[in-house]
Formats: sequence, C-alpha cells, structure tokens
Amino acid sequence: MKILHTGDIHLGDLAGPTKDGQNLRREDTIRCMREVYYRAFLEEPDVTIIAGDLFNRSRVWADTALEDVNDALEQFIIPLCKCSDAVVLLFGTMNHDNPRAFELIKRATQDLKNLHIYTEPKVEEITTSSGPVQIVAVPGFDKARLRLFCPGVDKETENRNATALINDIMLGLSTELDKSKPSVLVAHYTVSGSEADNGSTFLAGQDVVVLPATIDAMGVDLACFGHIHKPQRLVCQTPAFYCGSVNQLTFNDEGTEHGFYIHTIDGQVSSEFAGTPERKHFTLRLSPEDVSAFITGGVAPTPDGISDAVVRVRYSCTAEQDKAFNRAELQKYLMQAGAFYVAEVMPEDVEELDAKDQLTEHDGPAECLARWLETNGVEPDKAARLEELAAPIIKQADDGRGDNKHTGAFFPRSIEVKNYRSYTAATFDFEPVHMAMVNGPNGVGKSSLFMDALADCLYEQTRKEDIGGWVRDGTKSGSITFTFGLGGQDYRVIRTRTKSGRGTLALQRWDAEGQAWADESDTTMKLTQARIERLLGMDCTTFCSIALIRQDAYGLFPVSYTHLTLPTIA
Repeated sequence: MKILHTGDIHLGDLAGPTKDGQNLRREDTIRCMREVYYRAFLEEPDVTIIAGDLFNRSRVWADTALEDVNDALEQFIIPLCKCSDAVVLLFGTMNHDNPRAFELIKRATQDLKNLHIYTEPKVEEITTSSGPVQIVAVPGFDKARLRLFCPGVDKETENRNATALINDIMLGLSTELDKSKPSVLVAHYTVSGSEADNGSTFLAGQDVVVLPATIDAMGVDLACFGHIHKPQRLVCQTPAFYCGSVNQLTFNDEGTEHGFYIHTIDGQVSSEFAGTPERKHFTLRLSPEDVSAFITGGVAPTPDGISDAVVRVRYSCTAEQDKAFNRAELQKYLMQAGAFYVAEVMPEDVEELDAKDQLTEHDGPAECLARWLETNGVEPDKAARLEELAAPIIKQADDGRGDNKHTGAFFPRSIEVKNYRSYTAATFDFEPVHMAMVNGPNGVGKSSLFMDALADCLYEQTRKEDIGGWVRDGTKSGSITFTFGLGGQDYRVIRTRTKSGRGTLALQRWDAEGQAWADESDTTMKLTQARIERLLGMDCTTFCSIALIRQDAYGLFPVSYTHLTLPTIA
C-alpha cells in the first residue's frame, strides 16, 4: 500500500513582494502544491494524506476566503482526488485552519466520495485498490476548550492536562482498531523529543505533546504527523514521520530541505522523501568592515545564496557606523544583485564607543569628522589630508550656521492618535484653546492624550520605556501625528510603531506656496530624530521642562496665567 504524506501547506499570503495585486510568496506555495500533485499523478497512491494546516492564517480567513478555498480545491484537493484512491484532509490548528473554511470545502466536495475530511477525532476504515486501511484521525487541539474545564491554572499545568487528555484520546481510539488490517495514525501535534524548526527539542510541559510511548502503544503500522515544519523521522519503534512544510515559510526553515514523504506499507514500512521547488531563505551577515565598505563605497557582499531568495541582513558595527548606515540603499542594492525579497535589515551587534571617545553636543564638525575617520580606520596621513581639505568647507558652514534657524514661540496645533494607549482614535485641535482645565477620573486617558502623546510623538520617551509600549493592547500597530508651529513655520511629526517594536518616523514642513506637506525626514529614524531635536533646539528633558506642562510638575513654569474654564474633554 502506497501513501503520500504531506501537510503544513500554509496556503495564503506570506510576507513578500506583490505583482499585479498578487502576493508572489503565495505563488511560491502554489508551485510547491503542484509538485505534490505531479508526484501523486505519477505514483497513483492508495491514500494521500494532508496532515493539517492547509491554510496559513485563520484570523484573516474571511478576507481571503474565496481565493484560498478555490485554490485549495482547484489546485490541490480535487486533482489529488483524481489520482488517489482516497484523500485524507485533517484539520490543523485553530490559528491556521478555520472551521468555516472546512465547512465550505465539505459543501463544495459532496460529490467527491473519496475525500475524507476530519475535524474531530475518529477511526474510519477506507477502501483502496490495495485493500482496506484504517485511519486514526486526531485533528489539532484547541486549548481554549480545555480552559473551560480547568480555569485559572498556570501554563505548564494547562499543557500537562492537555497532554494527558490527547494521549488518552489516542489510546482510546486505538481500541477500535482491527489488528488484522493495516492502520495509519494521522495527527497534527507536537511529539515529545521531536526537533523544532529552529533546532531545539520539544519537551513535555513546554507544549501539548504526544508521547512516543503513546504512539507505540497504539499499535498502528504508520504514524503521519503534521505541525512541525522540519521533515524528520521520530524516535519511536513505530515508523512515525513529520512530513514538514512544502515551502520555506520563515527564517527558521533556512537550511532545511522541504517536501513530502511517500510511504509504502508491505509487511514493513519503507519511506522516500521528495523535495519541492521551495523558495529559499538566506541570512546575510555583515561585519563592521562590510558596513564600512558599504558606507564609503556602496558595495556589499553578494554570496550565491541571495540569488532569488528571501533575504534578511544581520550586521555588526560601531554606533557611529550605524548612524551612517543607509539600510534602504542596502535593500535596493541586494534586490539589484538578485535577491527575490529583502525582509529586514537589523543590527546584531552595535558596539558603543568608550566613554572617553563619546561625542558630545559641544563637539563641532571638525571633531566629528576626526572621530569618524578614526572609527572607520582611515590611515593617519590620509585622515590628516581629508581634515585639511574639509577645514574651509566647515568654516563656511559655521559662518552661515544660523541663517535658517527658526526662532520664536512654540505653538501646538493638533494631536491625532490611533491605537494609542487607551484610545482607538482621537483628535484634538489646540487652535481655539488658550488655556484649558481637563477634568476626569483617573485612568480615562487625560495624561495619555495631552502629555504622553506629545512626548511620545516627538521623542518616544515617556513613562513607559518599552519601545512600542504605547500601542493599544489588542492591536498590532499605532500612530501619533503632532502638528506644531515654530518660528512662523508649521511642522508635523508622524510616528508609528508595531507591538514588535518596528516603526517609522517622519518630519514634514508645511509648504504654503505649494499648499502641501514637504518631507523633511532623513534616511533613518535615528537621523530623523536628531533632525527633530535640532529643529526644536531641545532634548526631551528640556522640552518637558519648558514647553510641556507635565502632570504634577506645573511648578517648573515660572509664568502667570488666567484660569479659563472650558468644556470638559473626555
């Protein structure tokens, strides 16, 4: 009896480029699905097993329902049914497979008598051209259902309770088996002792696990698992396998070949692994020397591994190099060098200079140039010559340094927040306000909107020190837009953050002649932040001492004012 074993298809949009409105990483997955079908067409297996996680993201299933289900049916399920005696489709985990999607598949395939869909634990005998085979189906587990019966326990206890339940269910199902007929366990779980995608080993208590002893005690001829994306044979007496994913999905999959298994049961089990045309992931690591070469010459290493691959960059450098490192230009460079997609450029190690070498606000351009030349290892003779050539340029710049400097009063214009602390969305216009008293009970967001939002937008240094800590709980990202006037010119700062810490920062100036906002941002967030501070002429501490009346700190302002009662702002 021949069994094709696949799973963890993760059909749906993945992080990557788009073309003509189509996600190209999705096309990668479909190409791998076609490879599975092509091999099934050649082999004509008795049973084709799809061991869970057919779809990628359950939570957004409604947004892509028609496309996902249609592709699953037309590109995979129906073709497999045509060349297999039976197709087993197992429900995976709730964060990937959606019950509504599976119900739609059931309704659309009522005429496909050889398609067997399992959303609940079950034992079923299937007839094939090679004889009957018993399928022990154990779909993925929803721990939320267990919490109804065991509320309030810690995570480890919850995992152990769920582990005991799942293993008991599997042993109970095994009592229904006819030992004279071949049987196959199809499950979507972590097996204790299996190797994770990142190379670590799963242990009981860390997750809901199936024990190898349970698999052996069931007495099945073959165990076909989904859930872990790394293909592997499991350490137990029963022939047990993870088929792995058909495509590389994340950088945890880097360096691992992906595909599916073809098992043959003939007294004993023999297994063949077949690869798929997966999209490779590649991590490019840059040394401080590599970073310096790109800063000065615009050249970076381009190993063969980046060709047509999803690339991420991890670099090490000094703090000064990090300020000068143009990541956007590096991404463009790697794309031109053949990368399919550059997912991220992130520092791995940024070396801070010794305290004696730290630049201060008192250091001028000449000192900064000398420090930069020293940090980047420029030869002393060459450095001296460059400093000599730069001297008249620096003098000319110093002589006209104050020409475009804004002076005058600082006026807040408006503050707008989205998914900020307790606010879903809020906007406040300062224009008609001279002085206001904001009243309300504790915790309603008074300080958040009128104190923290301003400092978070301009400096991101408030009472919550964690980056992204201001993003509203339960949301993935937030934004703050602060518009202000300075020296007769209007500006606005737009800051965004995700819960994971990624963000953007933009500085814009109102162009009265063109009646539009002109971008004044620098090439990186750090440089844009420095530009904002130079524009304001003060750091966060100074700003919160002279421009922003912070809670319980009004005594810092030696000014007189007239109390004006205005409508309460909720």
